[in-house]
Amino acid sequence: MDHSTTAPYSSAQQTAQAITTACEALPSLQKEDAFGAHFDRFGDAKIVLLGEASHGTSEFYRARAAITRRLIEQHNFNIVAVEADWPDASYIDRHIRHRAAASDGRQAFTRFPSWMWHNEEVATFTEWLRQHNAELPFSQRTSFRGLDIYSLHASLFAVLDYLDKIDPEAAKAARQRYGCLTPWQSEPALYGYDVFQEAQDTCEEAVVEQTAGATGTPD
Repeated sequence: MDHSTTAPYSSAQQTAQAITTACEALPSLQKEDAFGAHFDRFGDAKIVLLGEASHGTSEFYRARAAITRRLIEQHNFNIVAVEADWPDASYIDRHIRHRAAASDGRQAFTRFPSWMWHNEEVATFTEWLRQHNAELPFSQRTSFRGLDIYSLHASLFAVLDYLDKIDPEAAKAARQRYGCLTPWQSEPALYGYDVFQEAQDTCEEAVVEQTAGATGTPD
């Protein structure tokens, strides 16, 4: 017998069996309260990480929303942090925490892939957050935060705008450090390409220096 052909199949069977043994049936997503309650076991955790098997799938957005609502309502979670551009998420945060809208008039989540967060499921969830926060003191309202800074231009602008208001000297230093990145703020991929080709020195040292010397967090 040629074991080279049977071993991978046997290994695949073992893997499938291990997954089958570990898996458990979930309540129907049509009953979102029951679905969310299934995750009460994580209520004592400080951080709960929710992933997805594919981007842009409605059911995954709805499932995460149901779980998150449960954790907020029943277990006092108060921060929703998403894999989205930080400056764009701050626009949503202002809306759901009933703060004044940003004055620049820019629309959030227009950079590719806009459909990741600019969709009906996220809109429904953020409107629920706004309603949930409406009756709470500001200090107890759930916030909505972005973890990414892929929008280089918007991120640089947000930091500098914040520092201009609270610490002009820090803003001046930040402009000097960010100067290395400024030529690529509209096309950051070109910066990565040039660094890879050794046609451009890395800006890492200046950015790390700026991050280490930050005086606060733009909000």
